[in-house]
Amino acid sequence: LIYGAAGGDTARARTLVGVFSPSRATYDVTIPEGVLIRPLANDPGGGGFSSNNSATVEQGNGTILRDVQIDVYRIRAFRAESDIAAPAVIADLVIDPNGIPRLTGSVTNGTDLVLQDAGLWIGGSIFELGDLAPGQTVSIDEKLGGGQASAAASGSALGAAPYSSFAPPFPGNQIDKLVGGSDYWTDDKLNRRYQTLQAFFSEEGIISLQPQRVTLFGWSEQALWEIEVENNESQTLDTAGYFLELPLNIATPQGEIVIPPALTTWQSLNGGGFRDSAPYGMYLVNGWASFQYQPWEAFQLAQVDELVLNINTTSQQGSIQVALWDWGQGTWIVDESIGWGVSSISSPARFVGPNNAVRVRVENATSSGYTIDIDMTFKGTMQ
Repeated sequence: LIYGAAGGDTARARTLVGVFSPSRATYDVTIPEGVLIRPLANDPGGGGFSSNNSATVEQGNGTILRDVQIDVYRIRAFRAESDIAAPAVIADLVIDPNGIPRLTGSVTNGTDLVLQDAGLWIGGSIFELGDLAPGQTVSIDEKLGGGQASAAASGSALGAAPYSSFAPPFPGNQIDKLVGGSDYWTDDKLNRRYQTLQAFFSEEGIISLQPQRVTLFGWSEQALWEIEVENNESQTLDTAGYFLELPLNIATPQGEIVIPPALTTWQSLNGGGFRDSAPYGMYLVNGWASFQYQPWEAFQLAQVDELVLNINTTSQQGSIQVALWDWGQGTWIVDESIGWGVSSISSPARFVGPNNAVRVRVENATSSGYTIDIDMTFKGTMQ
């Protein structure tokens, strides 16, 4: 997985390397110069990984792992990382917040790679671009009127992780758009992409680096490094995912503007049994969860005229109780008029805190569970 900023000097490459052998054998594995590599910890459950992690490291112009022992039909796994030259991607993108917010401009693939199943990731939304050939330029004109909020960089407002441990932090669970198809359990190529994201996103928290950005992603099967087995016939199978933050301009706002969920962030607050849940696809039963929403820093409003709260469920609708945090009184205010669907708060001043922060608590006191999506739209003026 390669990630960095378009136009920067370097990008960070992190790689999982597995050496598979159909028979018990010992191999020497060569690693290019400048690449740091170390064995992964043993898998106590087996899982097809070799239990022997011994190897002698020789360093010169490159690195050689001597006497890598592999059992029958097992994989010796390593983790490698290095800084590489940043892939040459050129972008000219603008968000216009007037009217229905739009993302417009162009993106050019200046690399010598075909970026397969590429797309733009902005907030909690993904726009698919298809395959980008070397030198190809694509025009961008996408509405941002819907979409989903993205996790704030700090994760939880109370310092905890922004996601539960049950799944990697894919935006809105749109994993099919990130990997290039929905058949990622049985399709080998898509499954390798899925496993790559699952391994690195869960550990590295890439989504939390710069959530208020536009990121270009794409895939390649061209090996990033030549990692080889010496004096043995071998075959290399490679999957590389590229995630590059793109420069972004903001058009001058005119009068009242609308900040949709796609241009907001969320943070998890304490919840009654639901701490650190995400506000999308959350299963709420006999408890409560609370979240804080804010516009992107570039869209902070000088005056908030209206809040539009949207609470949806795909389950059978039952009763819920919704409260908003009153920043002056320092307490939750239950609003019986707010329920399922879209609700407008037309006099929101007391519910708007520092940097336009708004806190929402949703409670289901029954034993019937609901799968819930919660997000917020802001309306107001920036000057």
